[in-house]
Amino acid sequence: MSTPQPSRAGSTPGHIAEAEHLGGGTQPTPLLSAVGLSLHYGKLRAVDDVSLTVDAGARHALIGPNGAGKSSLFAVLAGSTRATSGDVVFQGEDVSRENEVRRARRGLVRTYQHANLFLGLSVLENVCAAGERVSGHPLRPWPSRADRQIRARAAEHLDQVGLADRLAAPAASLSHGGDSSK
Repeated sequence: MSTPQPSRAGSTPGHIAEAEHLGGGTQPTPLLSAVGLSLHYGKLRAVDDVSLTVDAGARHALIGPNGAGKSSLFAVLAGSTRATSGDVVFQGEDVSRENEVRRARRGLVRTYQHANLFLGLSVLENVCAAGERVSGHPLRPWPSRADRQIRARAAEHLDQVGLADRLAAPAASLSHGGDSSK
């Protein structure tokens, strides 16, 4: 398997811009890498020769117009769709021939973005609902220690994204992706 070569920012639409490592020295094994991934449906090239690396703890964005192949790329990486060609390496092991279930057992899964809110609840209550899901502990009418921890963690997250002053505001008052300083 060859070393992945990321595409450069400013390349044609649908390609991935990868941050370059600064400084010298050896780099740790990437958490995830893809080399020459393609997914073709007849003459349609949904994903065409994509290579990328993702280091542990890194965050990246994949942007492009509808139909650019973003969802198809994630389906190939997660194993729900088999690539026409190319390799997927996760935690240093080639998982290209593994199905979605085997990849999920390794920790390589795909999730979907859902921007649904409980409009009748406050901003804090909405984030607490997500905290309940993660912790496996439902909030109760009489707050327990776990409830207080969920609320404190939710408030921290809201502070990190500039919404600390909107904790009690109705979720319906937030704009989708708007300026959080209002």
